[in-house]
Amino acid sequence: MRFSQPLIEAAGDTPAAVENAMTLGALLWNVAIAGEDPDVALADVMKGMSLSDEAAADFRSIAAGMVERHKRMFPRLHAGRRERCASTEG
Repeated sequence: MRFSQPLIEAAGDTPAAVENAMTLGALLWNVAIAGEDPDVALADVMKGMSLSDEAAADFRSIAAGMVERHKRMFPRLHAGRRERCASTEG
């Protein structure tokens, strides 16, 4: 929930908006920990969305900020991933 806090705060006070913010937080958590490049994972998520160019750009911006937040909040999780990826290269 701490990870999703910026989304929750931006959602306002309506229960449906808070629930949507929590769902988005969970989705972006999964993008952040995806075994692939977060941009690739985000593109996969966005395939099923019908967003205007402007809305898609806004969504990408929010997602990028949340992925960076995840990296700051959980650096050991991301450091371990880099080490695993480096150990499998060439």
